[in-house]
Amino acid sequence: MRGSPSLVNGGSELGEQGMPMPRGPGYMIGRLRHWVRESLRSWLWGLMLPLSILCSLFWSHGWSLLGGVTYLALGLKICLRKRLDHTWQESILYAIFCTMGKIPEAQGQMQFHWQRITGRTCQIMEYRTTVD
Repeated sequence: MRGSPSLVNGGSELGEQGMPMPRGPGYMIGRLRHWVRESLRSWLWGLMLPLSILCSLFWSHGWSLLGGVTYLALGLKICLRKRLDHTWQESILYAIFCTMGKIPEAQGQMQFHWQRITGRTCQIMEYRTTVD
């Protein structure tokens, strides 16, 4: 059931709000699946689709560029879902920027995994200057 903590191995510890604390191996497996759908969407829309369009460009004599129409479909889907709570102008702007952000999202995931594989650590970018 969504939203309710699962008690693995009959755990009975109470957390800050009096709710039972989940524990055991099932709890960690659930924690490892955080943001999986969103990550897969980034890989699909930000890497797989653009690469497939570009790789098939020569053989299709330019017809593969019509695959870019799928980005319009994605933007329309996002816009229509956002329209339930916002104005058309806000929904359209939100959809445009969400669609444009798919490629940078995939780039960030590729950088993360490359650094993880090579054992490097990320440096935090600090824009603030210290006042002496």
